[in-house]
Amino acid sequence: MTKSHARGITVKGRSYGGSNFLYDCLSGSYGLKYAFKTYEYLWGAKQVTFECCALNWAADKSYNALAIYSDRGVEAYEEYEADSATTRTVSCTIGSVTGDSFLIEPSAGTYLSATDFIWTCYIFHMIYKKQQDLTHGYYLIPVYFSVPYTRRLNTEFEAAIGVKAAYGGTGTPSEQRYHFQLVELYNGGQTLLDEEIVFMEPGEARALTLRATFDEDMKQYCLSAWYYDASANEYRRMCGICWRIKDASPGSGEYATIDIDCVEP
Repeated sequence: MTKSHARGITVKGRSYGGSNFLYDCLSGSYGLKYAFKTYEYLWGAKQVTFECCALNWAADKSYNALAIYSDRGVEAYEEYEADSATTRTVSCTIGSVTGDSFLIEPSAGTYLSATDFIWTCYIFHMIYKKQQDLTHGYYLIPVYFSVPYTRRLNTEFEAAIGVKAAYGGTGTPSEQRYHFQLVELYNGGQTLLDEEIVFMEPGEARALTLRATFDEDMKQYCLSAWYYDASANEYRRMCGICWRIKDASPGSGEYATIDIDCVEP
């Protein structure tokens, strides 16, 4: 039995075979829903609250996990029996972060069996200081992702990322170079599938769509955005999503839009 056909198996009172996914079920400003609350830049000596929400896909029930990780380690972690109609939320409060950058990573995962666990969807957001030397005060605000969580094998898919360019420095802002890429992940490495380089002024919003072919059940992909540091001739990671696509054959599959609430601290 393949992973894609492991649907709602129950072992010792727990069900397996779903595909936990970050999902828009948190209440934001103006009544909008989102999947992840994060912050534009580092917040210094104050406390801020991160939260994320997930929904189980592809099986009536599944034993899942939902977590928030950071550079400090595990900020929140919960395992639970999930059904396909109920959302789950975790949150954490973090204070006094003043380092050069700070990684925050909400993560949703599922057990395929009692001993076989995988992360099926996670977002990473690297938060910099407003006047960060590494980014010269420039950063990206993540707005949303749109990715397929199920897809028919050997068909092309699209993955979209929405961002807004921002500037937190004290000088006169200018157009900057950003790099967007879609890769597939495997043990020990990755393969670049599609990429695009764009130039944006602070305040400019942009939606990018990259494409690849889905050719293996539960293969993991990452869609990410980077800032180009011309002085060091290298890219600085900003934000992205990594997720697994579950085989929907013979159907066509479904997409999920994952909205981000990125606010000032």
